[in-house]
Amino acid sequence: TEDLNVSRENDTLIVTYKGAKEMTLLPESELKFFDRNTGRVVEFSLDGKSAVIDLGGSQRGTRHP
Repeated sequence: TEDLNVSRENDTLIVTYKGAKEMTLLPESELKFFDRNTGRVVEFSLDGKSAVIDLGGSQRGTRHP
């Protein structure tokens, strides 16, 4: 199942989660980013088969290749 879309534009990531309004993320470290507009911290984790994004609180999105 894919409920997360991530694209790259220059040094930012554009994330759309379940069709919600997109977030523009700036890098804080290799897998940790923050939302340019809200300051919300977003973290990615990779397990070789999928990418998981922690959107804060109980919100998590997954992307399977």
